[in-house]
Amino acid sequence: MQSNIILDSHVHLWKIERGDYGWLKEDNKELYRDFNLQDYQEVAGKYGVGGCVLVQAAPTEEETDYLLSLANESQGYVRGVVGWIDMLAPDAPAKLKEKYEKNIVNKKPMLVAIRPMLQDLDNEEWLLLKELGPTINMMCTKNIVFEALVRPNHLKHLRKFLIRYPKIKVVIDHAAKPLINGDKAAFDQWKSDIENIAKNYQNVMVKLSGFYNEVVVEAEKVGDITEYNSKVAPYIMHLVRCFTPNRLIWASDWPVHSNYEAWFKFCRDCFSTLSKGQQNDIYFANAARIYNL
Repeated sequence: MQSNIILDSHVHLWKIERGDYGWLKEDNKELYRDFNLQDYQEVAGKYGVGGCVLVQAAPTEEETDYLLSLANESQGYVRGVVGWIDMLAPDAPAKLKEKYEKNIVNKKPMLVAIRPMLQDLDNEEWLLLKELGPTINMMCTKNIVFEALVRPNHLKHLRKFLIRYPKIKVVIDHAAKPLINGDKAAFDQWKSDIENIAKNYQNVMVKLSGFYNEVVVEAEKVGDITEYNSKVAPYIMHLVRCFTPNRLIWASDWPVHSNYEAWFKFCRDCFSTLSKGQQNDIYFANAARIYNL
């Protein structure tokens, strides 16, 4: 699937007055304000981005409905929504089916994935709860992606999840958010887990996003993009080697990952030796394929 369009597969929009963003505090001066689609387009339009996927920022159905309404009104710019439902609820499969079938734009369902906020759950093994079965089965039936917002400690459980549900399509957000702090043992473990998943589970893709937020640097180097890029580059290169350009998805994580320009240019440099077809895979085709956009 060839396209000159860049698709940003991880964008957050929110309206503070909606009141369900428990993690967003007033003292966070950069993020504690409304972010709408026009705000995003003003930033992303400078870099040839022609569409996006919206991702939930709160674990509520109201958040999912809000994003779906934005998608329905976006005149095709929003290609899909990664939403949230209570996957353990007995009526979750029915609710999922209803939201999927009611939100259609240009003959395409807008609800493309469900994202439980695993990084915030106390139960590290939540993925393995048997009560998830009916909802996962409905997701498989409707070709809805399981969006894995995980950290490195979840990857061993994710492998068991993938064995249990071999038909589910999975996107790992932000490459599992490895802490980039110079800890060689942690880096080696992350590399091993990533390589294992890439090799054994062809139904998994990884989003290249969110890395700057995981970088730990000395106080005097905070904000030094060259320093951040040098620390992130080995992680990007490992992902390219393991997953290949055919299973990686570029994304911004805007506005949480706030330096759009630096991230965009850094990724362009990282992928400069790849063919145009491989770059198209990362910037457009892979997301279109796994989300059925």
